[in-house]
Amino acid sequence: MASKQKIGEILALIKTIYPYFYKDNNIEELRILTKVWEMTFADYEDGELNNAAMLCIQNCKTPPTPADIIEQIEKARPKRTNEELFAKMSEALQKCNDLQYYFDFTAKTKDGKTQGQEAREKAALLYSELPPSVRLYIGSYGEFLRMARETDDDALKYERARFMKAVTDIRQEVKTRQLASADRKKLNQ
Repeated sequence: MASKQKIGEILALIKTIYPYFYKDNNIEELRILTKVWEMTFADYEDGELNNAAMLCIQNCKTPPTPADIIEQIEKARPKRTNEELFAKMSEALQKCNDLQYYFDFTAKTKDGKTQGQEAREKAALLYSELPPSVRLYIGSYGEFLRMARETDDDALKYERARFMKAVTDIRQEVKTRQLASADRKKLNQ
């Protein structure tokens, strides 16, 4: 998540390079401008925001807008192919399948949790770290656990075919949801 400090640094950089940028704004308008930029960049990391802002400074003839910066961020992000997404899902399912063996273990670990609790936490983490399009394809954590139990080479062959058919539409759905989420955040602020 982009920090307030990083947003302030980027706005100061833009003001330095483009002195006419927000020169006629009063303090309240500048506060609102900063708040809007914070909401806009809430889903981006400081590093990628900084790099994109520098690219905009190098390439834009006018002060960069948030859309210009987001465009640079998206260009810089690695694009996963459908095959890579499926491989990521398959790997997570196989790891989760291995963890499910431990779900009913009751022996305590050093931190006071049972082995079963730790295995469940690791499985939940595996699911939460999947790319959004893969999580949307799977549907829920419960479905992830079910799919993991039924994972074998034959099942993965059939699952791969279903995944490849659905993933393009799912990627579009993820983009739509992200835009809607950003709009809701703006309205709630």
